[in-house]
Amino acid sequence: MLFADGCQIQPVLVLRQGRFKLLFIGDQVFHLHPVRFQLALDLGHRGLLNGLGTATGIGGALLGGGLIARRGLSQTLIPILYLQNLAIPIYIALAIDRPPFSIVLPMYLVEQLVAGVGAAAQTVFLMQRVRGGFSASHYAFATAVVSLGSTLSGYVSGPLDQHFGHPIFFTIAFVASWPALLLVWFVPRTPVEASGHDGASAA
Repeated sequence: MLFADGCQIQPVLVLRQGRFKLLFIGDQVFHLHPVRFQLALDLGHRGLLNGLGTATGIGGALLGGGLIARRGLSQTLIPILYLQNLAIPIYIALAIDRPPFSIVLPMYLVEQLVAGVGAAAQTVFLMQRVRGGFSASHYAFATAVVSLGSTLSGYVSGPLDQHFGHPIFFTIAFVASWPALLLVWFVPRTPVEASGHDGASAA
């Protein structure tokens, strides 16, 4: 078996479903012409969002990595996941209120910071689900599973957004994250090899 038991990789598809849907539309929402004009975003604003958003996301990943290194994934996975998914309503508020750019920018940066922290937690989680003797192949398989979740979510996200509009779509993405908020309490939060499994049982 590739992983320590059959449930090792199953949570990965669920833990970030809300974020997958949000990534597909949320990261593009400021580039869509109707939304851009509704929020009064010009090319300069978009460039500022892209540049600062990328930098903030990287900073969030570094912050998340440092936090996990200090506290351990067992203590940080649950609060990080809740923080990440509870940031989704930021997009709901943006879609409904259409605030000025002075409000859009900090709200977007907060979401990107939280997303970076979540990405660090996901990376560490996947790394802890692999065996030392097969780490490269196991991690490659795990990231492929994550990509599958992103692909499946992206397939339905576009039609949902077009049919319901941005406010309802982001609400759907938020609701889609709720199962992860329950599942995270049951997923393993210790490394595979520290939980009593050894490489000899791999097949």
